[in-house]
Amino acid sequence: MNSDIKAKENVTSKAIKILTYNSFIRPPFISTLSRDYRDERLALFGERIFKKYDIITFQEMFSFLSNRIEHIIEVAKEYGLLYHCRTPKNPIWKFASDGGLLLLSRYPIVDFDIHKLIRGIHGDYFSDKSVLYAKIEVLPQRYLHLFSAHLQASYSNYPHVNISKSVRIRFTQLTEIRNFIQCKTAKVKKSEPIFLLGDLNVNSRLYEKNTTVSSKEYKIMMDIFRGKRSFYHPSVDLCGLCCGWCSDGFRIKKIKCYPSEDDELNNTFEVYDIGRYFLKYHPNTSCKIFPKKFYKENDIMEVKKSLDYVFLFNKIEPSNLQTQQLYPELKMLTSTLERPILFDDTIEKTPDNLTDSKKDTNKIDISNIKEKDRHRKINSSFDAISNLQKKSLTYNPTEPINPLELTIENSLNRKKNSLFIQDYLHTISKYYKIKKIEIEKFKVDNKPFQYLSDHYGVCFLIEIYN
Repeated sequence: MNSDIKAKENVTSKAIKILTYNSFIRPPFISTLSRDYRDERLALFGERIFKKYDIITFQEMFSFLSNRIEHIIEVAKEYGLLYHCRTPKNPIWKFASDGGLLLLSRYPIVDFDIHKLIRGIHGDYFSDKSVLYAKIEVLPQRYLHLFSAHLQASYSNYPHVNISKSVRIRFTQLTEIRNFIQCKTAKVKKSEPIFLLGDLNVNSRLYEKNTTVSSKEYKIMMDIFRGKRSFYHPSVDLCGLCCGWCSDGFRIKKIKCYPSEDDELNNTFEVYDIGRYFLKYHPNTSCKIFPKKFYKENDIMEVKKSLDYVFLFNKIEPSNLQTQQLYPELKMLTSTLERPILFDDTIEKTPDNLTDSKKDTNKIDISNIKEKDRHRKINSSFDAISNLQKKSLTYNPTEPINPLELTIENSLNRKKNSLFIQDYLHTISKYYKIKKIEIEKFKVDNKPFQYLSDHYGVCFLIEIYN
């Protein structure tokens, strides 16, 4: 036991501080007051942001009709953030803003990709909503996989899930993000962390003052990430052309949901809202950047919202899982994304420690395991799994599998995985350790603006072991 502890202490590790931040650098033709004081706010980014973090993912860092982003990239290099990737800048004739995504890193970006999401509605119709992927080498042959996204906005405080067009668009974009993550991480090792960060514009708070109860939209978002629902949008109008604005109503009606709420479709990930896990509530991430008197009458946020997230996508081991093809979403997914997904219909649903879903007493309940028995039960589960794995459970048409034996093994695997997740968030694991997560307000004094943006930043510290 002592030798194992010493071995872990001698392992080379790297502590990395990561920030996701909606920077509120809107295109030149959109502003609230004095061009949103964009240049004045950006001048403070160096000492307030670039100096403190190792990896930064920005949203709303738009470059359309502006050279501010090129300047920001050069300033970031002075602070050691030598590597970057971003959504491409659109030409003037397109008259549409870029996706506004920018990622800065102190560590080499060895691979990156961009997936353009379906077109939004209202003001977001003129923005190329996208999801950005970066594979970052933080240690020799040790990688961190980051996805950054900014989704369709809502123009009401509590949009109705069944009525709001913006919500339906957002669900479809979330489905695209999930499939994109599956595609890019299909061959990723379990030891390599996978995170989704950004302003997803999903308000997880059901009410402003009740920060522990999750909204219905938030729960559906988690279902989408976990593969229980998929929203399909053809992304074309009735005439087959992207004429867009005037026929938004017809386009939204084409959105379809598969499967139904009661169906079970287990994909390749278990997904965790790290912010809620550590803070035990849905944190407010929105603020008024300017004093109230400077806002337009209909441009003042009346409620606190939780819109910015850090999600951990933990890969489920593919052993003994059956494969089944997703229903085709040809308009939404490219051919490279049409790949089998993993699901298991032989085991019961693992209880969710991070959401408000009801727990069945017949299911494995991790939260009820007492601390004094936890390590003993983990070890016994590992031993049981090891013994079962010695037997061949590969499907053979001439030799049927014992359904009970397969169910027990899969249940133990899921139990092992859930215990491992719960354990490594607070203690040293074999691969990495998430130490803390914080809400960064970036408050400013003696300026015509109160904060660096109209959003708070969300940062977390992760230690990766070589």
